[in-house]
Amino acid sequence: MKRHSIAWMLCLSLAVVWVGGAARTARGEEFTVTAATLAAEPKNYRGPGPAVIRFQGTITATGAGRVKYRIVRSDGADGGLKTLTFSGAGTLSVATEWHLGGSHSRRRWQRIEVAEPVIVVSREAEPVLH
Repeated sequence: MKRHSIAWMLCLSLAVVWVGGAARTARGEEFTVTAATLAAEPKNYRGPGPAVIRFQGTITATGAGRVKYRIVRSDGADGGLKTLTFSGAGTLSVATEWHLGGSHSRRRWQRIEVAEPVIVVSREAEPVLH
Protein backbone atom coordinates (compact mmCIF):
# COMPACT_ATOMS: atom_id res chain seq x y z
CA MET A 1 0.00 0.00 0.00
CA LYS A 2 2.84 2.37 0.82
CA ARG A 3 4.27 1.73 -2.65
CA HIS A 4 1.00 2.81 -4.32
CA SER A 5 0.87 5.97 -2.19
CA ILE A 6 4.36 6.98 -3.28
CA ALA A 7 3.51 6.31 -6.94
CA TRP A 8 0.30 8.36 -6.62
CA MET A 9 2.19 11.26 -5.01
CA LEU A 10 4.82 11.13 -7.76
CA CYS A 11 2.13 11.26 -10.48
CA LEU A 12 0.41 14.15 -8.71
CA SER A 13 3.74 16.02 -8.40
CA LEU A 14 4.46 15.55 -12.10
CA ALA A 15 1.00 16.81 -13.01
CA VAL A 16 1.55 19.96 -10.95
CA VAL A 17 4.93 20.53 -12.64
CA TRP A 18 3.34 20.04 -16.08
CA VAL A 19 0.53 22.50 -15.46
CA GLY A 20 2.90 24.93 -13.81
CA GLY A 21 1.90 28.32 -12.56
CA ALA A 22 1.80 31.82 -13.86
CA ALA A 23 4.66 34.26 -13.42
CA ARG A 24 4.21 37.72 -11.96
CA THR A 25 5.07 40.93 -13.78
CA ALA A 26 6.94 43.82 -12.15
CA ARG A 27 3.52 45.27 -11.24
CA GLY A 28 2.48 42.00 -9.60
CA GLU A 29 0.09 41.08 -12.43
CA GLU A 30 -0.25 37.47 -13.49
CA PHE A 31 1.65 36.61 -16.68
CA THR A 32 1.03 33.32 -18.44
CA VAL A 33 0.84 31.75 -21.89
CA THR A 34 -2.66 30.70 -22.91
CA ALA A 35 -2.04 29.21 -26.37
CA ALA A 36 0.54 28.13 -28.93
CA THR A 37 -0.33 27.22 -32.52
CA LEU A 38 1.67 26.09 -35.54
CA ALA A 39 0.64 25.39 -39.14
CA ALA A 40 2.52 24.10 -42.19
CA GLU A 41 2.49 26.13 -45.43
CA PRO A 42 1.78 24.66 -47.84
CA LYS A 43 -0.34 22.11 -46.00
CA ASN A 44 -0.21 19.85 -49.09
CA TYR A 45 3.00 19.69 -51.13
CA ARG A 46 3.02 17.99 -54.50
CA GLY A 47 6.25 17.83 -56.47
CA PRO A 48 9.87 16.79 -56.37
CA GLY A 49 12.11 17.15 -53.33
CA PRO A 50 13.38 18.95 -51.58
CA ALA A 51 10.09 20.41 -50.42
CA VAL A 52 10.41 23.77 -48.68
CA ILE A 53 7.78 23.94 -45.95
CA ARG A 54 7.30 27.11 -43.93
CA PHE A 55 5.84 26.73 -40.46
CA GLN A 56 3.92 29.75 -39.17
CA GLY A 57 2.88 29.92 -35.54
CA THR A 58 1.63 32.09 -32.73
CA ILE A 59 2.08 32.33 -28.99
CA THR A 60 -0.56 34.13 -26.90
CA ALA A 61 0.14 35.62 -23.45
CA THR A 62 -1.92 37.46 -20.85
CA GLY A 63 0.36 40.46 -20.29
CA ALA A 64 3.86 41.90 -20.45
CA GLY A 65 6.72 39.47 -19.92
CA ARG A 66 9.14 37.04 -21.51
CA VAL A 67 8.28 33.67 -23.00
CA LYS A 68 10.90 30.99 -23.65
CA TYR A 69 10.04 28.46 -26.34
CA ARG A 70 11.53 26.11 -28.91
CA ILE A 71 10.29 24.57 -32.13
CA VAL A 72 10.79 20.80 -32.12
CA ARG A 73 10.81 18.54 -35.19
CA SER A 74 9.80 14.90 -35.59
CA ASP A 75 13.42 13.97 -36.36
CA GLY A 76 14.42 15.19 -32.88
CA ALA A 77 16.07 18.44 -33.99
CA ASP A 78 15.10 21.76 -32.47
CA GLY A 79 16.12 25.33 -33.13
CA GLY A 80 17.24 25.94 -29.57
CA LEU A 81 15.55 27.94 -26.85
CA LYS A 82 14.29 31.33 -28.05
CA THR A 83 12.75 34.27 -26.20
CA LEU A 84 9.72 36.38 -27.13
CA THR A 85 9.12 39.60 -25.22
CA PHE A 86 5.49 40.68 -24.83
CA SER A 87 4.87 44.38 -24.12
CA GLY A 88 1.31 43.54 -23.08
CA ALA A 89 -1.41 40.96 -23.52
CA GLY A 90 -1.65 39.62 -27.06
CA THR A 91 -0.32 37.26 -29.69
CA LEU A 92 3.11 37.22 -31.33
CA SER A 93 4.17 35.32 -34.45
CA VAL A 94 6.95 32.76 -34.84
CA ALA A 95 8.15 31.06 -38.02
CA THR A 96 10.64 28.53 -39.34
CA GLU A 97 11.39 26.65 -42.57
CA TRP A 98 12.22 23.00 -43.17
CA HIS A 99 13.75 21.69 -46.39
CA LEU A 100 12.41 18.15 -46.71
CA GLY A 101 14.19 15.81 -49.09
CA GLY A 102 14.14 12.06 -49.51
CA SER A 103 11.09 9.87 -49.15
CA HIS A 104 7.76 11.65 -48.91
CA SER A 105 6.22 8.61 -47.20
CA ARG A 106 7.62 9.34 -43.73
CA ARG A 107 5.53 11.25 -41.19
CA ARG A 108 7.15 14.63 -40.44
CA TRP A 109 5.94 17.36 -38.12
CA GLN A 110 6.94 20.34 -36.02
CA ARG A 111 5.44 21.76 -32.83
CA ILE A 112 6.01 24.67 -30.45
CA GLU A 113 7.04 23.84 -26.89
CA VAL A 114 6.79 26.77 -24.47
CA ALA A 115 9.11 26.27 -21.50
CA GLU A 116 8.52 29.48 -19.48
CA PRO A 117 6.58 30.94 -17.76
CA VAL A 118 4.44 27.76 -18.04
CA ILE A 119 4.65 24.65 -20.19
CA VAL A 120 2.39 24.80 -23.24
CA VAL A 121 2.71 22.49 -26.26
CA SER A 122 1.06 23.18 -29.60
CA ARG A 123 -0.48 20.54 -31.81
CA GLU A 124 1.87 19.01 -34.36
CA ALA A 125 1.86 20.77 -37.73
CA GLU A 126 2.22 18.01 -40.30
CA PRO A 127 2.49 18.80 -44.01
CA VAL A 128 1.17 16.23 -46.47
CA LEU A 129 3.84 15.41 -49.03
CA HIS A 130 2.88 13.74 -52.32
